[in-house]
Amino acid sequence: MLRIRSLSKPTIRSFVVLLVVLAGGFLTGNSWRQPSVAHAEVRRKPPRETFQSGGARSEVVLREIAATLKRIDSRMERIERVVTEKPKE
Repeated sequence: MLRIRSLSKPTIRSFVVLLVVLAGGFLTGNSWRQPSVAHAEVRRKPPRETFQSGGARSEVVLREIAATLKRIDSRMERIERVVTEKPKE
Protein backbone atom coordinates (compact mmCIF):
# COMPACT_ATOMS: atom_id res chain seq x y z
CA MET A 1 0.00 0.00 0.00
CA LEU A 2 1.23 3.54 -0.72
CA ARG A 3 2.09 5.80 2.12
CA ILE A 4 0.99 9.37 1.58
CA ARG A 5 2.92 11.95 3.53
CA SER A 6 0.96 14.51 5.38
CA LEU A 7 1.73 18.08 4.35
CA SER A 8 0.97 19.27 7.84
CA LYS A 9 4.19 17.74 9.21
CA PRO A 10 7.23 19.33 7.55
CA THR A 11 10.41 17.39 8.04
CA ILE A 12 13.94 18.56 8.65
CA ARG A 13 14.86 17.48 5.14
CA SER A 14 12.25 19.81 3.62
CA PHE A 15 13.61 22.70 5.70
CA VAL A 16 17.15 21.95 4.50
CA VAL A 17 15.99 21.82 0.87
CA LEU A 18 14.12 25.10 1.33
CA LEU A 19 17.19 26.77 2.84
CA VAL A 20 19.43 25.50 0.03
CA VAL A 21 17.02 26.80 -2.62
CA LEU A 22 16.74 30.19 -0.90
CA ALA A 23 20.52 30.46 -0.51
CA GLY A 24 20.99 29.56 -4.19
CA GLY A 25 18.46 32.19 -5.22
CA PHE A 26 20.11 34.78 -3.01
CA LEU A 27 23.57 34.07 -4.43
CA THR A 28 22.28 34.05 -8.00
CA GLY A 29 20.47 37.34 -7.47
CA ASN A 30 23.56 38.98 -6.03
CA SER A 31 25.79 37.76 -8.83
CA TRP A 32 23.52 39.31 -11.50
CA ARG A 33 23.32 42.68 -9.82
CA GLN A 34 24.12 45.62 -12.06
CA PRO A 35 27.02 47.86 -11.06
CA SER A 36 25.94 50.96 -9.17
CA VAL A 37 28.49 53.19 -10.88
CA ALA A 38 27.89 54.53 -14.37
CA HIS A 39 30.87 54.58 -16.73
CA ALA A 40 30.55 57.11 -19.51
CA GLU A 41 32.76 59.02 -21.84
CA VAL A 42 32.68 62.76 -21.54
CA ARG A 43 32.26 64.35 -24.92
CA ARG A 44 32.78 67.95 -25.66
CA LYS A 45 30.13 69.68 -27.66
CA PRO A 46 31.24 70.83 -31.09
CA PRO A 47 31.71 74.55 -31.31
CA ARG A 48 28.59 76.33 -32.45
CA GLU A 49 28.68 77.76 -35.89
CA THR A 50 28.49 81.48 -35.97
CA PHE A 51 25.55 83.08 -37.65
CA GLN A 52 26.27 83.77 -41.29
CA SER A 53 24.99 86.90 -42.86
CA GLY A 54 22.88 86.79 -46.00
CA GLY A 55 25.80 87.20 -48.41
CA ALA A 56 27.93 84.46 -46.85
CA ARG A 57 24.99 82.12 -46.57
CA SER A 58 23.85 82.67 -50.15
CA GLU A 59 27.37 82.08 -51.48
CA VAL A 60 27.44 78.60 -49.98
CA VAL A 61 23.96 77.82 -51.28
CA LEU A 62 24.82 79.06 -54.76
CA ARG A 63 27.95 76.90 -54.88
CA GLU A 64 25.89 73.84 -53.94
CA ILE A 65 23.32 74.68 -56.62
CA ALA A 66 26.08 75.13 -59.21
CA ALA A 67 27.59 71.73 -58.35
CA THR A 68 24.17 70.07 -58.61
CA LEU A 69 23.47 71.71 -61.96
CA LYS A 70 26.86 70.53 -63.32
CA ARG A 71 26.01 66.95 -62.33
CA ILE A 72 22.60 67.21 -63.96
CA ASP A 73 24.13 68.70 -67.11
CA SER A 74 26.68 65.87 -67.45
CA ARG A 75 23.93 63.28 -66.98
CA MET A 76 21.78 64.99 -69.61
CA GLU A 77 24.70 64.96 -72.07
CA ARG A 78 25.13 61.19 -71.58
CA ILE A 79 21.41 60.61 -72.10
CA GLU A 80 21.42 62.74 -75.26
CA ARG A 81 24.40 60.80 -76.62
CA VAL A 82 22.68 57.48 -76.04
CA VAL A 83 19.45 58.69 -77.64
CA THR A 84 21.12 60.21 -80.72
CA GLU A 85 23.45 57.28 -81.42
CA LYS A 86 22.52 55.04 -84.28
CA PRO A 87 21.93 51.45 -83.26
CA LYS A 88 24.66 49.08 -84.42
CA GLU A 89 23.49 46.42 -86.77
